[in-house]
Amino acid sequence: EGPVTFTLAAKSFAETVRLKSVKGTSEANTLTIKGADRDLTVISPAFKDADKDGIIIIENTPYVTVRDLSVKAATNEWKVGIYVCNGSHDVTIDNIKKKRKIVKRMFMICSAWFYRIHGCLRVL
Repeated sequence: EGPVTFTLAAKSFAETVRLKSVKGTSEANTLTIKGADRDLTVISPAFKDADKDGIIIIENTPYVTVRDLSVKAATNEWKVGIYVCNGSHDVTIDNIKKKRKIVKRMFMICSAWFYRIHGCLRVL
């Protein structure tokens, strides 16, 4: 019970982050994915067709915050850096840095409502 925060170390992670239908999240039981340092915590996976929609995907999971990290695409096959979809709501994206211009879009929000985007930076 209560809020849960995953703090990612200040290093590069070569995998996608997919939050799909996470059970138990609520206004009181939020889920936060937080980098130790926005410039040094980098999500930079190799491209896989199954994950082509986004480097970070939040699907059917409400009350999520992603903050203080960077997303970096290795190829131009990625559609978006952070993809929020299928009924996710109350999602906050804060202090995120896009490290490569080959991600077509920084964010894609679809079938989601009540989201906030703060302090994000695009670096080409």
